[in-house]
Amino acid sequence: MSKQRHAHFALRWARTPQLSACAALLLASPFTMALAQDDGANSQDDYVAPAEADSSNEAVPAEPAAAAAAPAAASAPAAAASTGSAAAAVSAPSGQTTQLGDIAVTGTAIARTDAATSLPVTVVTKEQLDAQGITSASEALQQIPANNSSAGEGLGTGSQITGGANFADLRGLGSKYTLVLLNGRRLSNDAFNGGSVDVNTIPFAAIKRIEVLRDGASALYGTDAVAGVINFITEKDLQGGNLTLQYDQPTNSGGGTKRTLEATFGHGDLDKDGYNLMVTGSYRRQDAVNALDRDFVVIQDESRGVDATSSFPAPANYFQNETPLLNPAGPDCDQPLLYPSGGSSCRFNYSSYGNVVTPSDRASIYARGAYKINDNNQVTLSYLFAHNESRNFAAPGLSSGPFLEMSPDSPYFPGNGITPAPGADSGFDPTQPISLFYRNVAGGGRITKNTNEAHRAMLNFTGSFEKVHYDTAFSFNQGTTDIAYDHGYYNYEELENLVNSTVNPFVSNDELTQAQRNAVLGTTNSGVADSTKAQEYVWDGKLTRELGDWFGAGQLAMAIGAQYRHQRLQDTRNNSFLTDVQNSGGGLSPQDPVDEDRDIESLYSEVNIPVLDSLELNGSFRYDNYSDVGDTVNPKVSLRYQPIQKVVFRGSYSEGFRAPSLYELYNPQSTTFTGPLDDPAYDCSADNPPVGTCNYQFNRLLGGNPDLDSETSKSWTAGLIVSPIERLSVGASFWWIEIDNQVGTLAPSTILDDLGQFGDLITRNENGRITQISTINENLGKVRTNGVDFSINYSIPTDFGTFGFDFQGTLTHKYAFQPRPGVDYSEAVNRYAGSEVIPKWKHEIQLTWVKENWSAQVVNNFSSGYEDADPDTNPEVSDYMTFDASVAYKFDSGIGLSVGSKNIFDRDPPFSNQADYGSGGGYDPRYAEAIGRTVFGRMTYDF
Repeated sequence: MSKQRHAHFALRWARTPQLSACAALLLASPFTMALAQDDGANSQDDYVAPAEADSSNEAVPAEPAAAAAAPAAASAPAAAASTGSAAAAVSAPSGQTTQLGDIAVTGTAIARTDAATSLPVTVVTKEQLDAQGITSASEALQQIPANNSSAGEGLGTGSQITGGANFADLRGLGSKYTLVLLNGRRLSNDAFNGGSVDVNTIPFAAIKRIEVLRDGASALYGTDAVAGVINFITEKDLQGGNLTLQYDQPTNSGGGTKRTLEATFGHGDLDKDGYNLMVTGSYRRQDAVNALDRDFVVIQDESRGVDATSSFPAPANYFQNETPLLNPAGPDCDQPLLYPSGGSSCRFNYSSYGNVVTPSDRASIYARGAYKINDNNQVTLSYLFAHNESRNFAAPGLSSGPFLEMSPDSPYFPGNGITPAPGADSGFDPTQPISLFYRNVAGGGRITKNTNEAHRAMLNFTGSFEKVHYDTAFSFNQGTTDIAYDHGYYNYEELENLVNSTVNPFVSNDELTQAQRNAVLGTTNSGVADSTKAQEYVWDGKLTRELGDWFGAGQLAMAIGAQYRHQRLQDTRNNSFLTDVQNSGGGLSPQDPVDEDRDIESLYSEVNIPVLDSLELNGSFRYDNYSDVGDTVNPKVSLRYQPIQKVVFRGSYSEGFRAPSLYELYNPQSTTFTGPLDDPAYDCSADNPPVGTCNYQFNRLLGGNPDLDSETSKSWTAGLIVSPIERLSVGASFWWIEIDNQVGTLAPSTILDDLGQFGDLITRNENGRITQISTINENLGKVRTNGVDFSINYSIPTDFGTFGFDFQGTLTHKYAFQPRPGVDYSEAVNRYAGSEVIPKWKHEIQLTWVKENWSAQVVNNFSSGYEDADPDTNPEVSDYMTFDASVAYKFDSGIGLSVGSKNIFDRDPPFSNQADYGSGGGYDPRYAEAIGRTVFGRMTYDF
């Protein structure tokens, strides 16, 4: 920022009425007075938390922490010997004054000697993830019960474009409410789904641990962290190297193989040599799994509410004015991929082209260099590059907007000698044109290629002067997404000319001549349809210091910081290309270019006050000023109370503010298709309901809305950690979250289920038929959710090795939301709610064993069932439980071998009749993995 901009920012902040008291407090505080020595370890980019040795994944009182170390070390036996020293740092016993400055845990700017802060933080080590055969950040997040999968490998089809991204989603509130960090600092949001970070860009090979702050609205990182913060922390002072190869193979046929290569090398000791250099690279290839290769995919079962077929087949259905749909192959419809409709038309199995697992290639490079300027100051430069490619496969394009028209002059017109005429009682007029419900099978399936790239460069200075510790960084983040139509997208007018002259739409693809198929392929085109770029320039800095032992219970500490962010979103549609293929079902429409930006200026402060030997208070506030929506001030307070050594109570209250992202405001609007749905304005149980009303794929409008208002939130947490006996810790953390003015979209099925409330989102033609369902971003109303996180950790050292037990569970008691402001709340827990699946209960249990160079573990994951989308035909989606197991051996030479299996009992996803997500029917890809049992082999070499 320029000096003038800094001055303008400071003056505006000082003149802000809401901040006058806060500013006076900061300026009047003895911040420039002498303070105790700060060792500089509280840089979020440099500390080493003792929780790495704690497989309980929770900050715990002192004695049981020693026991907690063993299970986390299950896949790294050498770590077991260090558990005692690690545990000693976890907690200062009651009655001993607290000295701050050793550990900075995610969620606080103030370093401390005690990892058991007033905030609930879950820690997952890379060793734990390696033992489970986990090779990506998205897989790692699926192991956290507090996280819901809002997008994944099996969600992308031609009508559901995700851009190949995966997102974190704490509390099931939506990915945009979870703040994702790398080494304590923000990452840029995904360019194509711009409200959230694509976790595929995380350099997983360099990750040392993951810290999950299960507490909302962090005043340190940003008050948009409503659901919590996930901090991926990399290696910092690595010497030597590691090479890892892993091969995953599903035991079911049909593909799904995954190959992973990781290489990491570090050189230089910061303390001895004054520098450290590290570089890591990874490559991961995931093969596709077709929907037809999994038995749980249901194409048609009306008794259970599933009909994953389309009224757009090949051979084509046709109608004229108010006639029912007709098809020369009906009513038997005994040709490939056709299903009888119960009338004189046919339906098409579009699922045969889709995948339950999307193929992808992901590569990343992360480099970091640290230089010790002197004993008190250090500079670090890091760079991240990630390149991800994925392909979405969908059925051939359907002629839905508008319908293909066939003239009575066409040689293929019914009754002209080639195509049989319909019965006399059909109401057919041979002098009038007909409309075709046609699937362009000859043009081939639609293939959409998504290419995501991420860049992140950061220059970070940390150190101390005059007993004040500083941490400042300049960073640049950029994400780009290119959406390319690779195959199967056609020109509507050219295809319409063909069906009126040389190509018969009333026969199967096999019955067309090669010349006719070539003619249809000549109407197709390929190219980049959309290019999106999201950029963010960031400067941030903070100062921390101790202010003295004011109450005789330890050092009072304070931090102040500031941040400047410049965000820019650019989106360019290839309008000439999209105009050429816009009626073939690509999901993107021609639009004017988007080029929007904004500035965000922030100030924050935090103070930690040991009031008693057993009581500690923490308070913080954050001021944010958005150049496009105005300013806001949000506080956060928390406390930690340890009446006896074996019990810790803690609680917090915070307020949040989330401005709509540039993507939510300005993302170009596009038209795609829903899944097959019924229009409740018509009686779909009647014989031959009007064409285009029942079991029909309606046009769906998606995109941004520049009229969105900002969201506000409040959250509370209250919890305790108890250690009743040695080596056992038990924790419970209650949480409540309220969001007002939530920005989101409604599922098409939700809109159609309540025309009285949402009828204004539906556009109809003069005949009363739906022409479009609007699901653009809007302010939906309020959300109220609460629940409890549980943790139990126990370890037993024996002559036969160390056995460990770790349990993490989340009970969501309530998830009530208003689809619109002022209307009644709807409950999402234990029932299908359209945009989210909120299980009542989720847990993960790990049983571990380690002895010398051997280690083994068994992992159990469980999600409770819920009321299905159509409970009349299928009351409940069943519980989903899987088991994973692995065993490993580490040779003295540095070679490590491990074998294991994920989902060892080959549990299929439970049946669901939802029609909003995934390829095919019969399951919900947000709730359960679709790949089935997988076995893996892993080899590592440390040098």
